[in-house]
Amino acid sequence: MVNLAKTAGFCFGVRNAVNVVDNLLKSGFNVCALGYIIHSPQVVDLLKNRGVRVVDGVSEVKNGEVLVIRSHGVEPKVYEEINKVGVSFKDATCPFVRRIQNEVFKEYKNGKRILIAGDANHPEVRGILGYCKNEALVFSSLAELKLLFGKNGYLKKEPVFLAAQTTFNVKVWESSVSFLKDVCGCENINSFCSICSATVNRQNEAILLSKSNDVVFVVGGKNSSNTRKIYELCAENCEAFFIESLKDLENLNFNLKGKSVGLTAGASTPDFLIEEVYGKIVSYI
Repeated sequence: MVNLAKTAGFCFGVRNAVNVVDNLLKSGFNVCALGYIIHSPQVVDLLKNRGVRVVDGVSEVKNGEVLVIRSHGVEPKVYEEINKVGVSFKDATCPFVRRIQNEVFKEYKNGKRILIAGDANHPEVRGILGYCKNEALVFSSLAELKLLFGKNGYLKKEPVFLAAQTTFNVKVWESSVSFLKDVCGCENINSFCSICSATVNRQNEAILLSKSNDVVFVVGGKNSSNTRKIYELCAENCEAFFIESLKDLENLNFNLKGKSVGLTAGASTPDFLIEEVYGKIVSYI
């Protein structure tokens, strides 16, 4: 038997972005996406096969195309360029991401020092940084946060606003908030737990799944931040495998006989891929 996580697969923001593209294609529009619409190679390939182009900038949009802004969001200057050039576009930014952008913009205008818990190279974080003129400090772990404060003593005396990438590790977030309150004092810290509910639910379920099974398979794009965090949480408690496709699974060397097996997936993983992997794992047991 394979124990499948209830929360495995698309979250609202990802499903919405895919639906936006799908509806445009069905309506006969030529579509291009600003970067990969979601972090799933399989979905990106399917959309490419339907004619969706991936572009790196607004200047690459062709006449007659509709530009789709992916679920991760973009920085303000992208909208400025879109309006300047006059490109037709659909904004598929996840509402959770949009809320972070608005909060960061507001607190930055109020003179707060912005700290962002997340991956500085992730498109979501790069977009958020644009709402505070790229002046935020970004950290991905408690160790990195402590290092920031060790190198920049002035931070202890400044009013701080702390937000997180929507897919950030919940446990690291909690320890980071606790650290900041100890170092800066509660009165100087304003934290906005912007980790979305889909992330919280998936991470909590991954922990339970990995504690109640001998082996857990985590399915999703290797470039997916939320999937990687799910895998890391599972690996803390049991043998875990991070696979991107059915081919990855077939290339692994493992023995599932007599073992309890769990299966989960990231928020960018399509249902058809989860079903394929599920069926293959069942055949191994």
